[in-house]
Amino acid sequence: WACNDHTTGTGPFLIVDGASNTGNNVAWSQQIPGSDSGSFNLCFYVNNLVIPSKDYDDPIIGVFINGTQVIPNTTLPENPDVWVPFNVTWVGKLPAIIEIHTLSGNVVGNDFAIDDISFTKCRSFTSNPCDSLNNGCLLYTSRCV
Repeated sequence: WACNDHTTGTGPFLIVDGASNTGNNVAWSQQIPGSDSGSFNLCFYVNNLVIPSKDYDDPIIGVFINGTQVIPNTTLPENPDVWVPFNVTWVGKLPAIIEIHTLSGNVVGNDFAIDDISFTKCRSFTSNPCDSLNNGCLLYTSRCV
């Protein structure tokens, strides 16, 4: 694997070595405590770590909040060291459990990185919450790295 973190290029991030069994394998999970309700934004970045010249299987991820899929199954593009942003607005009530699943069951390839995960309570919507978390959204939990 050859990859730099999304934020500074020198910081930590989570590397996921894809599972060899099929099913909903949780790559990352976080329980968000509280009793607030309203609109929340989940934002994170992923990077496919499969080397294009090897032509291994690409990872497939799905994202769930409280057991409901909020980002459909997505095959991560095979671009070396390119961080792809994901974000979704979820309307609900806390507490909540957020999960990023690895859905490909292939042993070879199927590797990816996750960085800069945030979950924010929104006061108003912005054009791209990932790029403007301080303009309209309150930081609910800190970034997970």
